[in-house]
Amino acid sequence: VCACSGSLNGILIGRAIQGVGAISAAITALIADATREQHRTKAMAMVGGSIGISFALAMVISPLLYTAIGMPGMFEMTAVLALAAIAVVLW
Repeated sequence: VCACSGSLNGILIGRAIQGVGAISAAITALIADATREQHRTKAMAMVGGSIGISFALAMVISPLLYTAIGMPGMFEMTAVLALAAIAVVLW
């Protein structure tokens, strides 16, 4: 939705759709279901660490990506990466 939008309202609608996913709660539930109790703390710490590292990398990489592929390209890349993440979870 955001990649195809030509207006701020379209981007707001796309971001709202993305926010509906509430991915944080889903990831926490997935980790709780997929790990044994003695490894759950480590798994949660790994997810938290990866979120922190992702945020730090995004601050450095996003200006370069914006210059290279533009805003629509960044949303399209996010869509492709989300599909890849679904494949990883299913695997």
